[in-house]
Amino acid sequence: AFGRDLASLLQPQARQTALDELDGFGVNVILIRAVPHKMVYDRTKFFVEAGKPVEIIFENSHIMTHNLLVTTPGAMAEVGQAAEKMATQPDAFARNFVPDLPKVLFATKMISPGQVQSLTFAAPDDTGSYPYVCTFPGHWRTMNGTMEVGANLREHRDAQLAAEQSI
Repeated sequence: AFGRDLASLLQPQARQTALDELDGFGVNVILIRAVPHKMVYDRTKFFVEAGKPVEIIFENSHIMTHNLLVTTPGAMAEVGQAAEKMATQPDAFARNFVPDLPKVLFATKMISPGQVQSLTFAAPDDTGSYPYVCTFPGHWRTMNGTMEVGANLREHRDAQLAAEQSI
C-alpha cells in the first residue's frame, strides 16, 4: 500500500511502470471496516485480479457483531434472505449466520466490536462483480459492497485509486 501511495505521486508514465511492478508482488490486501454508529462498511467497492491471492482484513469498529461474506455474482439477496431465516435456528450463532449455500464463496466468522479478522483466498478465476455482505439478520440490505474481479488490476487502477482515496 505504501508503494502504491508513493507511485501515485509520480508522473503518469513512471507511475504506470511502478504500479505494474508492484502488481507482481505479494498479496492484494484490502482493509474493510464496519463504520461506527452506521450499518455500512467503509468501502463499497474494491478490485482484485482473477485467480490471484487476496487478503481482506475486516475490522469491526461498530457496536454490534458483524461478519463478511463474499458471494457469487447476483447472489447477495438470496444469501441475505437465507441468513435471516437462520435466526430461528438454534445453531445460527454457532454457524456465524453463514448459510449453507454454494453461492457463499468465502466468509469470516461473526466478530465482536473491536475485533479484527483476516480472510485469505484466491480470487475467482471468472471476472465479474462479486457482492460482499454482512449476514447478521437484517444487516445485508445496507451493509454490503462489491469485489470487482478483473483480468488484471491495470484495467481498474484509476477506479481502485479513487476508491481508496474516498475512504
